[in-house]
Amino acid sequence: MSKAKSIPTSRTRLKTAFNGIKNTENDKLLSFAYSPNCYGFAFRGGILKSDLGLRYGDSCYSVENDLRHAYQPMPSGVNIVNAYVYNRTNEDGSYDDRIIAQTDENLLYQTKMFTNDGWAVVNDVSFSGKGCAVNYNYNSNDCLLLCSPNNDLVIINDASISTVPSAPRFSSMCVHYERIFATDSTRKNSVWFSDDFNPTNWDVSLENGGFITFADECGDVLKVVSFLDYVYVFREHGIFRLIAYADQTEFSLSKVYVDTGKIFGNTIAQYGDKIIFMADDGLYIFDGYDVARIVTDLPELEQKSKAVGTCSLGKYYLACRISDYVTETNTSCINNALVEYDTSTKMFSILLGADIVHLISVNVHHNVGVLAVFGSGATRFMGSVDTKGKILTNPTSKHWESPVNDLTSERKKVVREMQLTTSANIVIGVIVDGQSFEYEVEGSTLPQKVIVGKAGYSIGFYINSTAEDIELTPPIVILDLIL
Repeated sequence: MSKAKSIPTSRTRLKTAFNGIKNTENDKLLSFAYSPNCYGFAFRGGILKSDLGLRYGDSCYSVENDLRHAYQPMPSGVNIVNAYVYNRTNEDGSYDDRIIAQTDENLLYQTKMFTNDGWAVVNDVSFSGKGCAVNYNYNSNDCLLLCSPNNDLVIINDASISTVPSAPRFSSMCVHYERIFATDSTRKNSVWFSDDFNPTNWDVSLENGGFITFADECGDVLKVVSFLDYVYVFREHGIFRLIAYADQTEFSLSKVYVDTGKIFGNTIAQYGDKIIFMADDGLYIFDGYDVARIVTDLPELEQKSKAVGTCSLGKYYLACRISDYVTETNTSCINNALVEYDTSTKMFSILLGADIVHLISVNVHHNVGVLAVFGSGATRFMGSVDTKGKILTNPTSKHWESPVNDLTSERKKVVREMQLTTSANIVIGVIVDGQSFEYEVEGSTLPQKVIVGKAGYSIGFYINSTAEDIELTPPIVILDLIL
């Protein structure tokens, strides 16, 4: 009997890596160090781990300790659509900071951060539309100024309410050298400024307030930001620097950035000495002088004008609607994802399944974090962004995948086995010539081996998990190349 002819092979080890997400039109060009599609996992120090999540909105009980309490639920049938931080100190010096919530019934509610008293209606005011707010010390009182395209300027002073009908209706505001600078929601080529030390005086004169009109083609004025001793005016296609000290005769305006791409105003957020914003082709960072693109690999987005962003603790958060994740069950969602960009590691992670319509950065004494207004349809409430891998009580869906390609070799390949360490249960998928094979792996502290034994010309891999808390190492793949 003749001997069976052996097939010559060359064994190799394919080391994958968790270096982040890269979007490309052709996976054949993508290294196995990057993923073309990953959500629910975060890239942390070379491993994948459960991370982004949302819990019920909460705060510290006091500025002296870290014990936290969840905000009380809103009254039945009352849904939050927007929220604002009201910084306030009592006459005795004690902290009395609050959250002001705007509801779908055009009412304002407030709750105190450092107690657990529940929500109380802010009387004598009806407020609707996309609002903006700034904190201001007026006549030695800590006040919150609120305005929207549908409402006159509102001044909240503890439980006292007043309005300023003479002010234009604003879409954004900031405080700079004791003046309020604001964008006009009706005349979208104008920036207004109040009298210094008096947010109720918007009379136009050299001694009071005034406005600046833009006559060029840089598009609508989107937002004003007091930043690095200047007022920066963000427009659809550019950024302008306004030197605006107390004497308005010395105001000076200059153009610092112009681009044909569109900037989205609700994504503009400041952290430290930088500002991050989203434009048509990715995320950008601005230092007061130069603009640089920092993320180009975001998935394709829809309804970009509905995206909202904020910054906290060196991370930028973007609530947005990712096209690939729109399904028949969530077509009514305004946004379906939360993107977290880490400014130190330069990586971003994606949380799916939360329709977030508003993000609020909280930095009040040691109470620091991000609040999110989210929910389903008309049912919206307040949550806190965390790293628990859950949306409220439900573990998030977690998915990582490699590119699918031929490893730059036309030879047939045999996937012998995969080696990795995972702390919780996962499903590993192996894709060979378009066909998927799945293997369940239980969590363990020890490295594990998955026997595969599948042959083909193109290969790829994916990992799925619904574990709340998980860490896993990059798989090492043992391959035979048939010579």
